[in-house]
Amino acid sequence: MIQHDELVAALQTTDFMVESHKQENPIADSLLKQGATVVRQNLRPTPAGDIAFCYGQHTIGVERKHGSDLVQSWVGARLKCAKTCPYCEGAGCQRLDNQLYRMFAHYDHVILAIVGWFGMTPQGYIITNSRDSHRLWDGLWNALYKWQRRGVIWQPATDMTHAAHRLVSLRGYIERTDLL
Repeated sequence: MIQHDELVAALQTTDFMVESHKQENPIADSLLKQGATVVRQNLRPTPAGDIAFCYGQHTIGVERKHGSDLVQSWVGARLKCAKTCPYCEGAGCQRLDNQLYRMFAHYDHVILAIVGWFGMTPQGYIITNSRDSHRLWDGLWNALYKWQRRGVIWQPATDMTHAAHRLVSLRGYIERTDLL
């Protein structure tokens, strides 16, 4: 696994490092349109995350989820975990929990960028892309609150352009205010 100092050194050469295991990467294109410098690199030496950046010696990992993927990674099949997993103690984590836990193991700070529209039906179910998920809104909201209390910064965005704008803006805000 890539070491913290190696990651900081790599991240200090660019505004954002974006996972490049896919040929097309709309978030990288949107970040470039926002005027950011972007390095597309296979981040797989790191345990999780789609985007990384740093401020000083602080590393920040970003996991990007579309509304429907957020719901699926929250309610999908449990992943096998080691008995030493501090979150589930081997019982198996949901994919979202597993991803965020692994990001905290590697990055100093974690952002969950939620892209796209999702809402609640009158019956209290989550709706994404005009489809009822048959999952209760409160359950997802409570899961997001749990991770917020653990330090995840979540950033909602209407689309990929807005997500890129939020990340560029947040990075600038962190630098101006010395937030970390």
